[in-house]
Amino acid sequence: GAYSWLCKKVELLKKIREEKGYKYMISVDGGVNKNTLPVVISAGTDVVVSGSSFFKNELDISDL
Repeated sequence: GAYSWLCKKVELLKKIREEKGYKYMISVDGGVNKNTLPVVISAGTDVVVSGSSFFKNELDISDL
């Protein structure tokens, strides 16, 4: 699905960043919820933007 594709892109950006010594942060904005948060974090995301899941109190970052 969409998150399989997204995680592959995050992993690719992480690999390029490490190989080239770049200093940019990888951010994911949109579709982040309690199920997808651990997936995008483990793929190498540095910054997560979450609107509705955060404000609906559906995210528990204490498990990360």
